[in-house]
Order: sequence, then structure tokens, then C-alpha cells
Amino acid sequence: MKPTLNQVQYAFLKLRYAKIAVPFLKSCLHRAYVVDRRFYGGRGPIFARDDRFTYVNKIERSDFGDFAGEEHVFDLNEQCLGHHWYRGMSLLKNNQ
Repeated sequence: MKPTLNQVQYAFLKLRYAKIAVPFLKSCLHRAYVVDRRFYGGRGPIFARDDRFTYVNKIERSDFGDFAGEEHVFDLNEQCLGHHWYRGMSLLKNNQ
């Protein structure tokens, strides 16, 4: 049976982060979009740490029209609990 696009996306994302790191990752994304109200290449802040985890966002390009980078979540032993490479661009035309 050939998987649908939603099934492929779910399987791809499901394996990227250890379940224990997901609440921390969500808090980092919340901080970027709701608290800081900033666009950090489409993901979380450049750096965040709590008592259990560290979040690092290595931004290659941060312009909304063309953005790319890679984010990681580490535990206290610096073991990577997940990462995500991202890239995107605006589909809006600049009519000025």
C-alpha cells in the first residue's frame, strides 16, 4: 500500500524528537512566536535552556522571503534528543 502525504509527514516528524523533549521544544516555539513575537528563521529562539534541556537554532538565512537552518534539542549530557532541518520562503509577490 502506497502511503499518503499525511502518513509520510507523520512518520518523518514522529522520529525526529525523543518524546521526552517535545514539551520543551513546544515551549521554545511558543517563546519565539507568542512571547518574543520574532521570526527566528521559522522556528524557536537562537538559544534556550531550562533545568533539563538545551535548544539551539542555527539559522542560515532568517529573512521571511527565504529562510533556512537547523535546530537541535540536547539533554544535560549533551546527547542530541532530536533535530530538524528547515527551509522555506514566502509565496507572496512584492508589488511595490
